[in-house]
Amino acid sequence: MDSATLIIVIIVLVPLLYLFYFWVNSEILTDDEINELACSQRFWDTYNYLGFTESQFEVNKEFKSALNKNGQLYNCNESLNNFPAVASALLKGKKHEWIIFAFAKNKMVYSFYTNKGNDNQSVAPNLSSDYIIKIAENGGADMVLEFHNHPNAVLSASQQDITSANYFGEIFTNKSLNFTAFVSGAGRFHQYGWWFNETFFDINNYLKHIKKENGTSRSVNFDLRKELKRKKYFKDFRLNNSSHNLKIHRNNVRPKEESSQKLISKETEMDYLGKILKVFKRDLKLFPEPNYISIEKMENMGDGKNEMWSKYYYKLSLKEFGLFEDLELIDHSEIHKSFNYSTNTFSINNMKDLVSIFHQIFGNDSFGKGEFNDDDFDQITTRNFWFGRMWTDYEKYKCAVMISFDNEGPKLDLSVKW
Repeated sequence: MDSATLIIVIIVLVPLLYLFYFWVNSEILTDDEINELACSQRFWDTYNYLGFTESQFEVNKEFKSALNKNGQLYNCNESLNNFPAVASALLKGKKHEWIIFAFAKNKMVYSFYTNKGNDNQSVAPNLSSDYIIKIAENGGADMVLEFHNHPNAVLSASQQDITSANYFGEIFTNKSLNFTAFVSGAGRFHQYGWWFNETFFDINNYLKHIKKENGTSRSVNFDLRKELKRKKYFKDFRLNNSSHNLKIHRNNVRPKEESSQKLISKETEMDYLGKILKVFKRDLKLFPEPNYISIEKMENMGDGKNEMWSKYYYKLSLKEFGLFEDLELIDHSEIHKSFNYSTNTFSINNMKDLVSIFHQIFGNDSFGKGEFNDDDFDQITTRNFWFGRMWTDYEKYKCAVMISFDNEGPKLDLSVKW
């Protein structure tokens, strides 16, 4: 074949190949593809809104070395974009793991809390999640950022990191707070937690726009498919091995892969909850009882719902576990309730007994913590805080139990939810 013929073949063949490629990739998007594109567009805009600076920062060495290892809240005035780099600079070179919770509003971080961990392998906040929420709400925060360092400088999230981010992400977004989580090392950072409210770049706006454009022409379909391929890859790459709620469920039904995990017998589902109910003196299923001290109405607008919940306050004549006379009950619906017990009068032995009761039912908690041990004793007696125990795998237990200690009081809390 001479060169002239080859050129003619190329001139004819290339447009034909492109036309074939265009035709194959210009079909109308399916419902699943529309959902995936909307989710990918939302992530793209979220990522660009955060716009975290990748550069390494220098911080005041005296301030860094003076950080209170036992925990302290600090005021600051730093842009949201720069703060992950600033936090990573504060944690750079630390031989133990530290944790930072930062509070932001209108893309500015105005304060942060930090405390030191026990060793170079783990760290937990000295504050309860309720107290962190209280700090955020008092300051009008719209986002909470959590950082912890890996002294070995490995920038990857462990399974415990993911579990912790899932726990905080669900709690904070239920309180209308966005939540991001990072691991830091050698002055750099990696984001592995992405939890955002439904109103934050509302997915419904993306769905509405795509459905309006989809099918108007093959050229539009082709562009939508190109965008889907590019932005889905971008999303999937960054959400790999991460904790997030950046997904949607078609027709508000969970995907089949999630539903298949629930093919457990009803008898197995109720096993943990049944055992939990038996350790209480009162039948919790009979609540709300009429002898409450006061009642408060709560409006829940999460998960696309608009529900009215009732919060009851009780002073128990017969103390639960011989400890708790104060009970706050949130009645979500006929089948979902939250029981929050508290007391200011208790001993370390009481805390040890509580851990033992629930450890016998669940085993180790969601952070791998087992029976009450010397480290728990040390936290309470020398550091004046205690992280407690959290059994929060709702998929497995069909309920959740948390034991915590707030050094402001001091107060011992027991929370049971289903």
